[in-house]
Amino acid sequence: MDITSANSKVVAFTQLLKQYGFQQIIKAKTRTTNTSATTIVFILTNTEEKVAKSGVIACPLSDHDLICCIRKHKSITAKASNEQHRETQTIQ
Repeated sequence: MDITSANSKVVAFTQLLKQYGFQQIIKAKTRTTNTSATTIVFILTNTEEKVAKSGVIACPLSDHDLICCIRKHKSITAKASNEQHRETQTIQ
């Protein structure tokens, strides 16, 4: 299915995605031949703000290009702790 075409199946599919809060983040063509170029590979997300970068990488070995997606993430830093221990066996 070419997501960029305007046929009824694509319209129904994109409406279904919107209904459930998803969106396609790949906008470029993902398959290119001598006679056509289509977007037939998808990366769907419901939190586009968590996507740092996405795109299509040309692949000279195939008519299908590679797609990629890099997700944002928070660094988790551990709090430093200063623990003190006492020897309890020597207490009388």
